[in-house]
Amino acid sequence: MVLGGSYMLWYLRTQLTPVIVIYGLCGISLLLASGGTISLGRLAYGLVSLSVAYGVFLSRHPRQGYLSLGLFAILLVRLSLKFAQELWVG
Repeated sequence: MVLGGSYMLWYLRTQLTPVIVIYGLCGISLLLASGGTISLGRLAYGLVSLSVAYGVFLSRHPRQGYLSLGLFAILLVRLSLKFAQELWVG
């Protein structure tokens, strides 16, 4: 997530505003400088600029967008069923 997000921000730097690119790269560098690598991928999901870059990427490739939407929908249904059965979600 961290390396892929950094690459995506750099690759789409011409389509994104400089503020989004700088904010995203500084956020990733702060995560890397924190020293903790256990939940680094989970914390990277909180960076809004990575989501914006992912959305710009998917707007150019709609088939990957539908595939991603389908996979996340399946994951959502699976996790909601586990939660309803009072099982640990994960």
